[in-house]
Amino acid sequence: MIRHTQSRAFPVRTAEFAGVALRRFSVPVGACVYVLLDHSQGGKTFVVDVQPSTRAAAFVLQAEWGEPLASLEGLISDPLTGEIGAYEVLVGRPNQAPQRLTLAAADVFWWEGELFCRKARAKELRGLARARSRVAPARTRAA
Repeated sequence: MIRHTQSRAFPVRTAEFAGVALRRFSVPVGACVYVLLDHSQGGKTFVVDVQPSTRAAAFVLQAEWGEPLASLEGLISDPLTGEIGAYEVLVGRPNQAPQRLTLAAADVFWWEGELFCRKARAKELRGLARARSRVAPARTRAA
């Protein structure tokens, strides 16, 4: 089972430039703290800076309704622009090792410093997390 230690980013600072709202916040991912700039109207998030951290932290990916689904393990961003194209997450599964998945940026969104998964993809992740191992039923002896 994954321990979810944090679901909210550091304080969010909002600024507006030419009528476009931008949110700047920091997110702990593993041994790094990523400084992100979110352009919510355009649906894009950018990595502004990456800083080493002395403590490892797990950041939680949640369903739209607030249920924790996975822990954020990494960000995949364009090296030139910093635009995040995908998120690497770790989904806990009962009686099995956690599964690492890559989610497209279109499958998630940031809201007030929290990372949420869109409904269709959240249902898939929820199904993975709750899946039971398929064991053949025990055979009974005929008398």
